[in-house]
Amino acid sequence: MIRVLILLVGILTAGCQMPSLFEGQTEIKQYGRVVAEGQYDSGARTGVWTYYGAAGNVRGQGTYKNGVMQDGLEITFYSNGQKNTEGNWTNGVKDGYWASYFRNGVKKEEGLYLEDKKTGVWREYDPSSFYTLEKVFENGKQVGWRKFELARQGNPF
Repeated sequence: MIRVLILLVGILTAGCQMPSLFEGQTEIKQYGRVVAEGQYDSGARTGVWTYYGAAGNVRGQGTYKNGVMQDGLEITFYSNGQKNTEGNWTNGVKDGYWASYFRNGVKKEEGLYLEDKKTGVWREYDPSSFYTLEKVFENGKQVGWRKFELARQGNPF
């Protein structure tokens, strides 16, 4: 019985071939809808890729090289079309200005990255756009903070 099973497994796997690496323009579909489109080169994402939400709206876009996000602006969106995040990439790491947003489109947080680490002053806002918190980062580690109670009382900064 064991010999028959081994022989059967051998016959079934002998006809299988490893799929070739993806090449060229590609659409990735989920449940019949396009959720991403872009180029592959030797099996790795390359060039501009665009990501779509369930309603077909653009949810994000980024530029890749050898499968890694590269230089340029990346923007992602909520399913309602409002911006979720935006930020810059340099040589495959977060670098420069980055911001995130609430679902209503109001800025939630903003600050700078230096070689993929938060740096300097990062500001946080509440959903009605009042400046509420300030955090200070050095080399990716938080070293200080300051909370603004006046913002909660209706006095924006």
